[in-house]
Amino acid sequence: MKTKALNILIIEGKQQNTDAIGKCLGQSSSINYNVTLVDRLVDGLGVLSLQPVDIIVLGANLPDNMEKTGIKLIKEHKPNIPLLILTEQSSTDHEYDLIEMGVQDYLYLDNIELAVLENSIKLGIARQNLINRYKSTIKELNNKIEDLEKMNDMMVDREIVITNLKRELREVQKKISQ
Repeated sequence: MKTKALNILIIEGKQQNTDAIGKCLGQSSSINYNVTLVDRLVDGLGVLSLQPVDIIVLGANLPDNMEKTGIKLIKEHKPNIPLLILTEQSSTDHEYDLIEMGVQDYLYLDNIELAVLENSIKLGIARQNLINRYKSTIKELNNKIEDLEKMNDMMVDREIVITNLKRELREVQKKISQ
């Protein structure tokens, strides 16, 4: 029985690749996948503007996707959505660069099977959730640091006022005692 529903946007230009992914996702017994397929990056960005998406699968060889530019555009548009890259070949050095840009995982076309695909989807979502929580925590900490700095400035100002008042009081006491 399928209990969950995930909205997946697949941006891939080769029909056989989308067919392979669709076939795998259709075999799932535990997760219901709402799949939106587009064959161009620009169409994918349009979908991201119009409907909720839980995860994006981006083909590495789209006609209008110069890989790093496409990833950058997606991450600028929707930075909190996990992004998986669908590729035909492995290039470890290149993969590390793209992971630094925000890609969560790689799907290799020669290894597309349900268990691998679902694992990549689950881990991609989990990793992105951790990143989102991390960013939120950093933002909260920065806000608290800013508040503490303001309070510190107020305390410094208060100490200056107290020091000036003490000096004035000593001067007044000195005048009175003369």
